[in-house]
Amino acid sequence: SRTYLYAFVVASAPELLAHFIAHYHSLGINFAARSRLIVDPARGDEATAALARREAASFALLREAGVPYSNNTQGTWSSKLKSVLVNEYLRALPADALLMYPDLDEFFSLPCGLEAMLPPDARVNLQAKFVDRLAPHWACAPQPRLVGPSGRRPIVTSIHAQFPVQCDVAAFLSSSQSSSVSLLDAKRVLVSARDAHGRLVQYRTAHSVTCVTAAGEPDAARAAASKAGRPSACKLSQPLKTAEMPRIAHFRFSHEGVALLWRKLDRYQRNKRAAAEEPRDGGRRKDDGTALKLSGRFATHVKGYAEQCKLFSASGEGDVRPSPASDGFWFSNSSIAGIRATCRRETAGLAQC
Repeated sequence: SRTYLYAFVVASAPELLAHFIAHYHSLGINFAARSRLIVDPARGDEATAALARREAASFALLREAGVPYSNNTQGTWSSKLKSVLVNEYLRALPADALLMYPDLDEFFSLPCGLEAMLPPDARVNLQAKFVDRLAPHWACAPQPRLVGPSGRRPIVTSIHAQFPVQCDVAAFLSSSQSSSVSLLDAKRVLVSARDAHGRLVQYRTAHSVTCVTAAGEPDAARAAASKAGRPSACKLSQPLKTAEMPRIAHFRFSHEGVALLWRKLDRYQRNKRAAAEEPRDGGRRKDDGTALKLSGRFATHVKGYAEQCKLFSASGEGDVRPSPASDGFWFSNSSIAGIRATCRRETAGLAQC
């Protein structure tokens, strides 16, 4: 009853959105009373007729499901904008509230009996590791399109059944000798709106938090730590270790998920160029280069991830950037053996061609 959900989602993924809503409904999220969903439509040259049709399907789905939402009117999507908007929501929540903050392709789970483990005054930070979900024949066929509802017909096959194989793709790519990018393999699943000292918990990025006073300013301890180059530490307990938490099902390897990955990379690169072109004040950029550094870091992260996965068009021809008209995307032969070694709950022959 004190758990809230915040999500910032693209408008052009109606199939994934349908499964997302169904999943968090099943966890007990009351979307009407305890959620904020910000939907980000395509802008400028991104806004094609095909995307417009997909966005219309998403909006229709949300209306039929009775899920309140708002369009993003704050400007072009960026990691910084996402943090600003989720922090606005956190500041408005009750002091004892708990927040879930998933991306659209992240399906959190909670252990049974969790409520009994958390006293009413508990101030917590529960984290879990990701596990990538793959299609049954992921090693020998293009990553399939996700099946969602059709018209007013409900979802007939769960997303978990469509992508039943569980593999540590990110862990493999991060540990691979050929990998030049570190991939985040864990995330906060449930975090309190206030810490044990009553300070506001605020997201610095989707994967890290800091704490500020009720006035929205860092307290003396945090200010001192900041001057010393140390991040502020919120006073939050972790009643369950990360390894004891159910893993986060990450559905980024559908046809639609890979297409979104490339859109994200394109957006980060645009943000990076825009930040680099900002006027300088006294030899320094007005934002002190923060937007440039963040956009550059995330663009490198996403580009490195996509290139390590070697997601090609169905024909396997051309450069690493897939064609939007492609029938699907493949893993490279060089990655298959390493990824397969990390898979679990894979019945005999499930990933055999």
